[in-house]
Amino acid sequence: MNIKELLENPDIQKAMQEAKELDTPDKHAAYVQNLANELALKDNKELAKYKKQLLSETQLVVNEAKKFVVKRKLEAVMPFITLSEISRQYFGNSRQWLYQRINEDNVNGKPAEFTGNEIKRLSEALEDIADRLKSTAA
Repeated sequence: MNIKELLENPDIQKAMQEAKELDTPDKHAAYVQNLANELALKDNKELAKYKKQLLSETQLVVNEAKKFVVKRKLEAVMPFITLSEISRQYFGNSRQWLYQRINEDNVNGKPAEFTGNEIKRLSEALEDIADRLKSTAA
């Protein structure tokens, strides 16, 4: 906003008129302080709104990154393990259920995704399989 636009702003014009009507330096100082407090409050609301939006966008990016990491890591081992057995033994679900979450397929109109507990269970399942493989290799 340039100076001309600022001076033409109705709120600024009103504030300037009110300031002209003050008859003592103390009243003028109190008015200026009050105006500064109002502006700070407005700025804080705007800042809080911006921070909330930024946090929301950051959370979306983090969630997308997590999903990408899960899929990438699973792609590295999928040729060597049977996802249908992992789904059945560790989750009690079908192979399609697990693939829907890995690929984020639409289910009932929204993308299927792992919950936090399901990610933890998947991690534990892979650790269990790794332990079995190590034991067999020994």
